[in-house]
This record gives sequence, C-alpha cells and structure tokens, in this order.
Amino acid sequence: MASTYYNAPMLPWNFGHEDDRRFRRIVAIVLGVTLLFSALIPLIPLSEREQETREVPPRLAKLVIEQRKPEPKPEPKPEPKKEEEPEPKPEPKPEPKPEPKPEPKPEPEPEPEPEPRSTVEKAREKASKSGVLAFSNDLADLEERDVSESIAREQPLSKSGASASETEREIVTSKVDTGSQGIDTSGLSRDSGGEKQLQERETTRVESPVESEQQQVAKRTRQQQSAGVRSDEEIQLVFDRHKSAFYRLYRRALRTDPTLQGTVVVKLTIAPSGEVTKAEVIDSELGDDGLERRIELRVMQLDFGAQQVKSTTVKYPIDFFPS
Repeated sequence: MASTYYNAPMLPWNFGHEDDRRFRRIVAIVLGVTLLFSALIPLIPLSEREQETREVPPRLAKLVIEQRKPEPKPEPKPEPKKEEEPEPKPEPKPEPKPEPKPEPKPEPEPEPEPEPRSTVEKAREKASKSGVLAFSNDLADLEERDVSESIAREQPLSKSGASASETEREIVTSKVDTGSQGIDTSGLSRDSGGEKQLQERETTRVESPVESEQQQVAKRTRQQQSAGVRSDEEIQLVFDRHKSAFYRLYRRALRTDPTLQGTVVVKLTIAPSGEVTKAEVIDSELGDDGLERRIELRVMQLDFGAQQVKSTTVKYPIDFFPS
C-alpha cells in the first residue's frame, strides 16, 4: 500500500510556530547571561592606580650666563722703607737780568697780488651789469616802496609853471556836448599862384579845454585829501599791490574745491596811522568760511600809510576767478 505525503499550504517567507518558539528561547538565554554579568562585574575588587606627578618642562628657554670666577687677589707687596730726605740747601739769589734791547720792527710784508678770477666769474659779473639783471636792484626798491607814502608826498599842481611844448591829446569821451569853435580861416589866402603866396599860409592850432585823465585823478585825490578823507585811488593802489597775496590764498583753496569763484565785498576801517582796525566780509559768492576768514586776516595786515585824515570806512570788492 503506497504512503501519501501532506504539505501544508504555506509560503516560504511565512514564519511558523516553531520559529517563534526558537527565537524566544534564544532571547531569554542572552538576557539571562547579560543580567548575570552586569550583577557580578561591579562586585569584583580593582587595584587602585597611583597617580604620578610629572614636572612640565618650561616652554621658555632661559639663557644661563656662566658666572666668572673671581680672580684671586694679588698678595700685597711689602712697602719699601722711605729714605730720609736730606735737608734742602739754601738756593743762591738770582742775579738781576739785563734789560732786553728793543727788537727792531719787522718790515711790512708786501700785500699779495689778487689771484686772477676765472672766466666764469668775469662772465657772471658782466651779465649782472647788462640786460635785465642791471635793473634788479631798482625793481626790488620799487617793490618795497610804500605806494601810500609816495602819494602823500605829491605836491599840488601849480598854474605858474613853464608851458610845455608837447601837444595835448583831446579825450573824445568827455565834454562831448561842448561845441567846437571851428578854425579861423580869416588869415588864409585863396590865391595859390606862386611860391611866395604858398609860403604865406599858416596853420591854426585849436586848444582843447579838456583835461587829461591823470589830471582828473590827481585833482580828485587832492579834493578828498583836503576834506580829510583817504582817496579811492590810494586804497585801490594798496589793494593792487597786495593782489598776489590774496590770490595765493585763493589758489590754495582751489585745491580742495576747483569750482570756487565769485566776488567778496570787504568792509574795512582805516585809522589815520594807516593801520586797519576792523575788517569783515559783508557779502561773498564763494561760500567758503575758511577762505573768507583768511581774507579778513590778510586785510588786517595791510598798511595804507599815516596821513592827517579821519578814520575811513570803505567797502571794497575783490574778484576771485581761476586763471
């Protein structure tokens, strides 16, 4: 009779009851052994380790200087005995010396002749006496000369002086409304027949009553001085003389602000001694407070010269434009 086999309908990846029991048994054994060792290990006595202290070497190296041994002191030598000094003998009296004869005066040595100068020095001296260098001293004197003093020393014009032979030029822009007196033609001859008649002709010179510009300026200056006030021309000349100093301050300010330009109006008070007692900027187009302050200080250093006038207060404009 043949045997039959029965296979349970289970897939390979399905766990059975036998596998679960075997897994639980292994886990229980491992946990039991672990708990046993965890309870026994703390009960085992351990020997204590002795901690040794070690010296840490210094991290900085020290320079050890070898000390010199003291040199042995030399043995003191025995001092020699001092011999007794003999008594000094009396010195003989010195004989009187004869008076020295006066020495003859030495003859004066002849002065050495000056050495010939080199050609370069001769050329330099020749150049200094010719050309523009010859007027260098005169130009320096003009620069140091005070303009206000020269104006104060001017004498008023006199009408009784000798007549000049130069012809005065008529200024067209002044006294235009003055009528012309015309040319006197009564002395002219209309006959042009011969040489003698030509020689009889004469030219008539018209004298113009118009004064020159320099005479007008001098006249206005004398009028202001007689009234006890400084003239505008004197103040203008002093400012023109120191114009380079003001522009030196302006060019220094242009280094920080190249767009700086405009007009500055300065109000200053001039004492009779010529010193500026007060100066302030009353109007400015520059907009630079530092430059305006330096301009005020520079105006305070001006000297207009002493005159017999009253204290004068003027307003003077200064234009600053880059060149």
